[in-house]
Amino acid sequence: MPHEEQREKNIRLVTEVALDCFLANGIEKTKVADIALRSGLTERSVFRYFETKADLVLAASLLYWKRILERIDRMSHTVADGGTTGLQDAENVLICYSQLYHLDPNGMRFTLDAELTLHTAPGGLAADGADIAYVDIAVQDSAGRVCPLCDARIDFTLDGPAQFLGGYNSGRFAGYGHDDSVIHQNHVYAECGTNRVFLRAGTAPGTIRLTAVMGSIRNVITLQSNPADLSPLTAAPLPCRLPDYAACAPQHRDAFVPIPQADAAKYQPEDKCYTKILVNGQEPDTRGVRSVNENGRVWGAVLCILERLQTVIPDAFCYDWNAAGGCLTLHSGGHTVTAQVGVTHLLVDGKENLMDGQPYLTAEGALVMEVNALIPHITGTRTQYDDKVNVLRIETE
Repeated sequence: MPHEEQREKNIRLVTEVALDCFLANGIEKTKVADIALRSGLTERSVFRYFETKADLVLAASLLYWKRILERIDRMSHTVADGGTTGLQDAENVLICYSQLYHLDPNGMRFTLDAELTLHTAPGGLAADGADIAYVDIAVQDSAGRVCPLCDARIDFTLDGPAQFLGGYNSGRFAGYGHDDSVIHQNHVYAECGTNRVFLRAGTAPGTIRLTAVMGSIRNVITLQSNPADLSPLTAAPLPCRLPDYAACAPQHRDAFVPIPQADAAKYQPEDKCYTKILVNGQEPDTRGVRSVNENGRVWGAVLCILERLQTVIPDAFCYDWNAAGGCLTLHSGGHTVTAQVGVTHLLVDGKENLMDGQPYLTAEGALVMEVNALIPHITGTRTQYDDKVNVLRIETE
């Protein structure tokens, strides 16, 4: 090869390798020596083509943008259908930019790769016409991060003694106004940046080559199918394939090792006997106020319970809450019951009825009092405390 042609070839090679290294590791962390090693040249040879590292960065940057423009040009021709106007051409370019950004939400860096991972039985793929292998696809950036917004189409080509069975996509099917099913097709779409396709082995062993293409991104995975016994069926038992176990039994390990100090900080044991209040089997919204059982007496947000009862038996009672004076008055069955914040007794038709403590207001202004001292005065109700499950049940007739 003439000297000048070899020089141009080496310059292209070094530029491409430099771009790959810059995208993978960053400009600052990439050394010229690393580029030379990957190019198969000496560091002195690289500096013969580029006087400084800055010159090499500039050449790699120009190559980077050349690839971007080429890809946009290809995509715009794919979007366009027939003759287009200048305005439509501009729209097509914007669509292409949008698609590129969609593939890599962190920026149009052209460092995406369709990572392929092969899965077979422990003994490999048997060429018996029935054995299955599957390949996982992950659209990743240069840092190995899956791009969760990628839903681009991925096309597959299979060479060798095997059958491509395809994959599956959620929400893509044939019928009911849809015709975009990928079942038994040679393509799938990425879902959150990933997908999976399946292969069936043929009856002849050989090299199988699966190629995945997503736009300008291309990746290939190769596997070798193994000879298999294709003799007719017999009464002999089928061979049993068992996984290889280590000589020593594996030791159990917790997925997350408990940290006593952290657990102690997170968990605080209850200092009260908290309970629930159910009205006809349903728990009313108590606005965050927890009900408590103190000495067999259930204290809770009584106004919330009265609101719920009003929806069930509205004609059985009425009540009035004087927030300014802290006084609750209830009328039912010809009787009047009064509860006062800070007073340890109810007034039932003017007569004192001692409670287990004083009604009080929470910081949010909710009235808390002994529920099972007030509710029985409402006609058509009955209360029962279930100490097995710590529930105060209020039932209506």
